[in-house]
Amino acid sequence: MKPQCIQAVEEHLSKLSGKPEKLTKAAVERIDSRMHEGAKVLARRDRAAWQGMSPDERTIAIGNWVRDQEQIQADSQARSKLRQISAISDAARRMNDLAAVRKDKPGKWSNALIDVLEGVDNTLRGAEQVAVRGFGDMLKEAKVGGLGVDFGNRRSDAYFSDVVKEIYGQNTGNAGARAFAQKWSDSMEGYRQARNRAGGTVGKLDNYAPQAHDPTVMQRIGKDSWVSFMMKNLDRKQYLSDAGQQLDDKSLQGVVEKMYDTLVTDGVNKISLDDQGLAKDASAGFGSSNIARSLNASHREIHLRDADAVIEYNRQFSDRSLGSSFFSHLNRSARDSAMINELGPNPGMTFATLRDTAMKRDSQMPGAVFDGDGSVKGATRGAFSPDAYFRQMANNNNDFTTFDRISSALTAYQAATKLTSTALRAPFQDTPGILLNMADVGQLGNIGTILRTAFSPKEASQFGIGAEVATLAARQGAERIMTQGRFNIGNAMSRYAQATMKYTLLDTWTNAARRAGQTSHAFALADWSKRAWGKLDDSQRSLLNNAGITEQDWQHIVNLPRQSLRGHDIHDVSDVSALGLSPDDAMRLQSRMMGFVRMGGDIVTSEHNLTAQTIMSAGGRTNALTKQVMLFKNAGAIQTAHMLDRLSRKSGTTRVGYVAATAATSLGFGYMALAAQALTNGQNPPPLDDWRTIGRAMAVAGGFAMVQDLITSMYDAVSGDNSGHSSSAVPIFGDLATLGKIAFTAPTDPNKAGYMAIRFGRQQIAPLNYWYTKAAVDHLFFNDAAEALNPGYQRRLRKYADQKGQQYFYDPSGSLSSPGVGEYTKPLGQ
Repeated sequence: MKPQCIQAVEEHLSKLSGKPEKLTKAAVERIDSRMHEGAKVLARRDRAAWQGMSPDERTIAIGNWVRDQEQIQADSQARSKLRQISAISDAARRMNDLAAVRKDKPGKWSNALIDVLEGVDNTLRGAEQVAVRGFGDMLKEAKVGGLGVDFGNRRSDAYFSDVVKEIYGQNTGNAGARAFAQKWSDSMEGYRQARNRAGGTVGKLDNYAPQAHDPTVMQRIGKDSWVSFMMKNLDRKQYLSDAGQQLDDKSLQGVVEKMYDTLVTDGVNKISLDDQGLAKDASAGFGSSNIARSLNASHREIHLRDADAVIEYNRQFSDRSLGSSFFSHLNRSARDSAMINELGPNPGMTFATLRDTAMKRDSQMPGAVFDGDGSVKGATRGAFSPDAYFRQMANNNNDFTTFDRISSALTAYQAATKLTSTALRAPFQDTPGILLNMADVGQLGNIGTILRTAFSPKEASQFGIGAEVATLAARQGAERIMTQGRFNIGNAMSRYAQATMKYTLLDTWTNAARRAGQTSHAFALADWSKRAWGKLDDSQRSLLNNAGITEQDWQHIVNLPRQSLRGHDIHDVSDVSALGLSPDDAMRLQSRMMGFVRMGGDIVTSEHNLTAQTIMSAGGRTNALTKQVMLFKNAGAIQTAHMLDRLSRKSGTTRVGYVAATAATSLGFGYMALAAQALTNGQNPPPLDDWRTIGRAMAVAGGFAMVQDLITSMYDAVSGDNSGHSSSAVPIFGDLATLGKIAFTAPTDPNKAGYMAIRFGRQQIAPLNYWYTKAAVDHLFFNDAAEALNPGYQRRLRKYADQKGQQYFYDPSGSLSSPGVGEYTKPLGQ
C-alpha cells in the first residue's frame, strides 16, 4: 500500500472508533494481499469490463470487493462461533444423559465421554454410508471391474474418464457416466454448502472434478517435470495479472512453482517468520483446527484447462486410479460434514471442553483416587483415556509418513500370506455373530429374509445396505503397481492381499455377512420406531445411543414413513427430507440412522469398534507393530468387546441365557470350522469327546477369539506339534523367528534347514496355500520334497494327527493318481 493509502485507512478507522488507530505491518500486508486478490477476481469475472476501467475506477471496485469480502469473513466467523457453541452444548447434554445411567463412582464422567465418542464414531461411518448410497449400483450397472467393483483395471479408468468429461460438459454418449457425474456433483455441492453454513466461505467451481495431489509422487517425479506439465495444461484464463491480462510464461511459472511448494509442504511454505525468526500466527496441535474454514484458503485449487488434462494429471502424478479420487473425496467430505454436525467446526475444541469438564467432575466424586498424571483412577477404558479414543476416531488410521506406508505394505504382505484359509473358517466364525445379533435386536424370526438379503442384495441396496462396498473397493482396489515407470512395492503388496481376499472368496462372504448384520439392524430400527422412546427397554436405548441416536432424534424417527423390503418394514433415510428439518439437522439424522444400520454389519464381521481398535492400536497410534496387531488380533478384540457390550445391556436372567447361547453356538459352529479345515487337509474331523477339541472349537467361533491363538498353540503343544507356536505372536515376528531358525540350523543340519526354507518359501506364495489348493500342492510336491530333505516328515505328520485324535483319510504319502484314501483312517469316536 502507498503511504497516502495507509494514512487514509487509518483516518477512516480512527473516525469509526473515536480514537487514533494505526495499522500494523501485518494488517498492511493483509490488506495488500486482499487488494491483489480482488484485482484478479474482478478481472477474471469480466475481463472486458475490467480492462475498460480507469485506475481510479479499479481501485474503487477493488475496495468495494475487499469490503464485501471482509463482511463475508466476519459473517462466517460469527456463524462458526455460534455453531461451535451449539455443538459444545449438544455434546455436553449427551454426555450428561449418558453419565446419568452410569453408577456414581469416580471415572463415570470420562467413561460417559467415551460413550459420546463411540456414538460420534458410528455416526461418521453412517455419513460415509449415506454418501456412497446408490453409487455402487451405478458401478455395477456399468460393469466397472467385471464381477465385482474394482477400480484397478482399464474398464474402470475408461468409465471414470467419461465421468470427468461429462463434468466438463462433454457428451460422451455414456449415460451411466453422465448420471454418475450429476449425482457426484450434486453431493459435493451439498457438502460445500454444509461447510459454508458452519463458517466456511468456499466458492462454487464450475466443472469440479477431484484432483489427487500426492506429495510423494510429485517429489518422485520432480519439480521441473511437474511445473512443465502445469505450464502446458493450466487454464490460463484463470491466471491473470492485476491489470486483467493473462500472465506471461515467466510470471505464470513463478506462480506454478509456488503451487508445487505449497502442495508438497501442505502449506508450510506459507508460514511467515517474525523478526525473531519465530512463526507468526502459529496454530495449536492436531485436532484443534476449524475444519469448516480449513478450505477457505483453498491452496489446493488448481484450474486445469479441460477434462483430458485432469485425466492425464491423475495418470502421471498419482499412484491410485482415477475412480478412487472420486470416492476418497466424497468420503472425506461426508466425514468432515458429519464431524462438524456432531462436534462443531472445531472438533478439538469441543472435545477439550468435554474432557476437562469430565476430569473436573470425576475429581469431585467421593472416593476419587488420583494417578501420577493427575487423572482419576477408573477414568479410562481398557487402560486408555478419552484422548486416545478421540485420536483414534479423528485420525481414522490414515497413513501420514513414509514409516506408516512401510507399515501398511508389511501388513498387506502378511494379510496375503496368512489369510489364505480364513475364508474356510469365516462362515462358521461369523454365523454365531449373525444369529446372536439377530436375537439381540429381536429379528431372529426374520432369519429367512435376512439371509436372503445377504446373498441377494439388489432390493436392499436402495436402502443403503451394503453401500460401503464401493468405498472399500476405492480404498483397497485402486493401487497401481506400475507408476511413473517404476515398480511400486507397497501397492503391489496391497494388490497381493486383495487377490487373496478375492480368490479365496473371503471378500464375498464378508460382504454377505455384513449385509446380514445391516439388514437385522435396519429391520429393528423400523420395528422399534413403532414405540415411543420411553417404551423401549434399556438394552434397545443403549444400542441406539451407541450409534449416536438420542431421544430427540427418536421423536423424528417415529414420524418417518415405513417402506417395505420383502414384506418387512424398513426406513429409507431419504424420507428424512420430508420432515421439514434444516439441512444440517436432516443430514445429522440420516447419518445417525445409517450409523445404526452399519453398526449391525460391523458387529457381525468384527470389522469396527472404537473401543477395541483404540486398545489394539495402543491408543490410536499407527506403526508397523500396531498395524499387524490390528489386522490379526483386532477381530478377536472386537468380538470380545461386543460380547461384553451385550452382557452389560442384559438383566440377570437374560445374561445367563446369552452366555449359554454364546457357548452353544460357539461350540457347534466352531466344531464345523475345525471339521472343514481338517477335511481340506485330508484328515478326519477331530473327536468330539476330546477336551482339546471343545476348547479349540469355542475359541474359533466364539467371543473368546482374543485368546484363540493361545488356545490353539496350547492344543498343539499338548499334542507334541511345535509348528504353530509362533501363531500366537504378531505374524511378522513369527516370520523373522523362522528365518532365524533357518540360519541357525543351516551349518549343522543343512537338510533340515533346506526343508524349513522350502516350507517357509511355500508359505509366502499365497495361491499354493488357498484352502482349496493346499492339499493338492501337498500331494503333488511338498510332502515328497519335505520327506526327502527331512526324513521321517510324513511319519511325524501321522504321529501328530494321531495324538490329536485324528488321522488321515488322504495319506501324506499318497499322490493324486494313487491317493491312498483310507489307508490310515482312525474311526470317529475311537
